[in-house]
Amino acid sequence: MNKKEEILIVDDHEMMRKFLSTFLSRKYKVAMVGDGVEALEWLANNELPKLIIADLDMPRMNGYDFLNHLASTPAAKVPVLILSSASKSENRIKAYTLGAVDVLNKPFNPMELDMKIERISASMLN
Repeated sequence: MNKKEEILIVDDHEMMRKFLSTFLSRKYKVAMVGDGVEALEWLANNELPKLIIADLDMPRMNGYDFLNHLASTPAAKVPVLILSSASKSENRIKAYTLGAVDVLNKPFNPMELDMKIERISASMLN
């Protein structure tokens, strides 16, 4: 049996973490943390995940600062999908500029999230 690949969810809203974990755990092993500081600590102490799904608006370290710090760590090669209610074009552009591979606005269709994850995975194989 194949080992499930891991996805790290970085979001300060517990209900969103639980929803994403429930939805994604059918295909992936899921780890969850509440903000960018916890995410950097988790990444430093665990095997790198296949993908990071992060919010932008979080306490202590927001998603932009997380992306900025992530770039100087061994986890810099892990693709980051931003899942955020910050839906303005300038928010998406800033996230892309800081290294996000994709952005999906909340509220979102879970099937679209699944398709984006599959697309990101496929692009990593090429």
